[in-house]
Amino acid sequence: MSLTRRRLVQLSASTLLGGLTLPLHASDKKFDVIIIGAGLAGLQAARQLEKSAANYLLLEASARSGGRIWTLDDLDGAPEAGGSQVGINYSLFRDTAKQLGVTFDGGSGIAKGMTFAVNNQLFNSENWATHPANHTGKTEKAIQPSWLLWQYLAKAPQLDNPGSWNQEKFSALDIPLKQFLLQQGASAEAIRLISCDLTGDIETISTLEVMRKLAIVQQSRGAEYVSGGTQRFTDALAKNLRNPVLHNHAVNDIHDHGNSVTVKCSNGASFTAKRVICAIPFSTARTIVWHKALSETKTALIQRLNYHPVTHVFLQPKKAFWESDKLSVNMWTDTPIGRLFSQTEKSGKIIGLRLWLNGQYAAQFDAMKPTDAEHKLLDILAAIRPSTKEAVEISRYLSWGNNPNNRGAFSWYSAGDVGKLSSAANTLEGNVHFAGEHTEQNFSGMEAALLSGQRAANEIIKALS
Repeated sequence: MSLTRRRLVQLSASTLLGGLTLPLHASDKKFDVIIIGAGLAGLQAARQLEKSAANYLLLEASARSGGRIWTLDDLDGAPEAGGSQVGINYSLFRDTAKQLGVTFDGGSGIAKGMTFAVNNQLFNSENWATHPANHTGKTEKAIQPSWLLWQYLAKAPQLDNPGSWNQEKFSALDIPLKQFLLQQGASAEAIRLISCDLTGDIETISTLEVMRKLAIVQQSRGAEYVSGGTQRFTDALAKNLRNPVLHNHAVNDIHDHGNSVTVKCSNGASFTAKRVICAIPFSTARTIVWHKALSETKTALIQRLNYHPVTHVFLQPKKAFWESDKLSVNMWTDTPIGRLFSQTEKSGKIIGLRLWLNGQYAAQFDAMKPTDAEHKLLDILAAIRPSTKEAVEISRYLSWGNNPNNRGAFSWYSAGDVGKLSSAANTLEGNVHFAGEHTEQNFSGMEAALLSGQRAANEIIKALS
């Protein structure tokens, strides 16, 4: 059936109201800037570009915006699957939130106390110092497992600020964390327990990487939470953009022609722009075909930067198992199930639980079928803490390691790579700019992502002016 002129006008009007003048994959329209990735960095880059006359297109591989910001609104208490803490020193995040009408509060509560499941024994954390399951050294006995690392890092030369980590005077710390701990006299058991709690591989992660994160924590001055969930912030960012995010467009090919850049997507879409902002993790960027060779250092960094697998397993308690064994519902373990955290209402009522699996254990479960992984997790939990048997059910199993658009939750540098590669994280490559938490030096988390997007946008505004 042919379309009348009136119907064509109606269709044009409806697409304009929807924010797009034409189906972009069917258009040869050129842009000033293409932004790849609608996480915090990409959304902030778009927001900053709107302050100029730059015409941009924001592409997102998934069906949702926000990246590693994800509030699970369909679960009781709307728990966070990704970023949540807003540092008191997060100036850009807070200023942007104020402009968007986003507010902060104290966030969800957590039940009191901690239970330890260490060396096949279950006990109250208050008994750690004298408990038979505590196999740490004599000078370590009083230090609980989650504090061991920070006690030893305090013995190292402290960074002047987080961004000073790649200065020559700290280069002696660009060694494996395990090596550093051995130099400090840490016992084998302390090193084992530290590795259970670590974001990264203790055998290879650079001590400087961990020192930088310590410096970032020290300057944060505490944290708050976005009222209603962190996704309220990214939703507001996306909603207030002039151009809507184009979802389900995973970029797999970038060709920098010198005077323009062509970006191709796995669904066959193709777009051209003067400049590109690559605001996706390097774990995903390494899957892209780069037709113009990147610098040797940038190539090495994209290929070598590690991404830590993290899996969140959200549990719904069917009965109060913690009342039967008289232990805190929260649990720190040296087992594959990692840590168990509670979520409470203001009244103190426990409304949800979360298992947090780290590193090698998360990777092991990532290799399983999700249903098999879920059964195994519940079996391990019941073996460690018998009161949980048939007392909990899984409401959501979420693996960041298996997410094709992230391939991990946190980036980290191997020993030796901080001095060699970190300075290339945010360097321009032809007409391609780079943004994302991993490209910032002085912050981590959500503030780093926002700062990186703003920086990349400002680079382009300056270049195009």
